Amino acid sequence: HATVFKDIVSISGTIAAFPDQHGVNRLIDGDVYSQTKCILESIEKILKASGTSMKCIVNLKVYVTNNTKERYSQMNNAYVEFFKSRNLPVCSRITVGCSALALGADVEIDGMAMIPSKTSKL
Repeated sequence: HATVFKDIVSISGTIAAFPDQHGVNRLIDGDVYSQTKCILESIEKILKASGTSMKCIVNLKVYVTNNTKERYSQMNNAYVEFFKSRNLPVCSRITVGCSALALGADVEIDGMAMIPSKTSKL
């Protein structure tokens, strides 16, 4: 779900889907808020496995289908709450409305993060 090149982690587009007992990816049941929270938790695990963390994110791109004011608010609330619950600054992002995403997801997030050097203060 990510590619590491030197000290950069490129996070692939991530949706709120997990393999079922047959290995088929299935979306979680939930609204835009729930999907956003689930995706950010997945990205947190991806970054940890890549040797970095959420505080090292350079930027994220959030794609939301049928991006109405209500759906944007659900995504934004989950996004802000996620970072604040971990005492992290809310990182920069761009939010893009789109007509469809893989597997019928409502939200997809990708982005980039840095792997801190041993001498960095992160």
